[in-house]
Amino acid sequence: MILLFELDRGYKKYNLGIQIHIEAMRNNNTRMCNKLGTDIGMDSIGDYNYARELSTLLNELGKNNELPKTILYCINLKENEVLASMIGNFQSDERYLKNAIWI
Repeated sequence: MILLFELDRGYKKYNLGIQIHIEAMRNNNTRMCNKLGTDIGMDSIGDYNYARELSTLLNELGKNNELPKTILYCINLKENEVLASMIGNFQSDERYLKNAIWI
C-alpha cells in the first residue's frame, strides 16, 4: 500500500487520474498461462476484505489534499454498494471519485 500511496501523491501533483481495479484474481490457470502467456483471460472474481484498507488509503491521501481523480471498480457485483458508499466519503469540488458502474 505504501507504493500505491506514493504513486497516487505523484498523480495528484501532475493532475493525472488513477483507476483501481478491485477483487480480480489474475492468471488462475497455470498450465494455460505457461502455454499462452499471462493476462489472456484466465481471471476470476475474487472475494477479499478490502474496505478498511481502501478507506485508509483514500483518507491518508485526502488529509493533505493529495488524492488524485480516482475511478474505483470491481468485477464482483456484490461489492458495488461498498464502493458506492466509499466514494461518497471523498467527494470535493476538484476531485470526483467514480465507480465504473456510473460511467
